[in-house]
Amino acid sequence: MARVWIEDRIGHAAYMRAVSEAKRVGRTPPGRYRVRWYGPDGRPKMKTLARKVDADAERLKVESRLNDGPYRDPAAARAKFAEIADSWLAAQIHLKRSTRNRYRAFWTSM
Repeated sequence: MARVWIEDRIGHAAYMRAVSEAKRVGRTPPGRYRVRWYGPDGRPKMKTLARKVDADAERLKVESRLNDGPYRDPAAARAKFAEIADSWLAAQIHLKRSTRNRYRAFWTSM
C-alpha cells in the first residue's frame, strides 16, 4: 500500500507569512493543504491545493496510481522538445538523410 498523506499547513509560520503577504499585495493566497507521497524512486513528491476536498481527491488519485502501477512522475513531463525529437528521429530508420536534416533544421530553428 502506497503512503500518501495530506498536510494541513495552517500552523506553519512560513505558510502564515505567505498568506498575509499575498493578502497585503492583493494576490491569491497559497494552497493550505499539501498532498505528499514518495514516488517509486523513493524521492518525496508533493502538490499543494487550496481546498480539503480537492486534496482528498488528489490523495486518492495518487494512491490509486501508485498501487495500480500506472504512476508517472509529473516532473518527467518537463522533458525538452529537442530531446524527444532526437530520440524520435533516431527511431525513424526509413527516412533519407536529406529528410532527417530538414526535420532537424526545422526544430532547431524553433
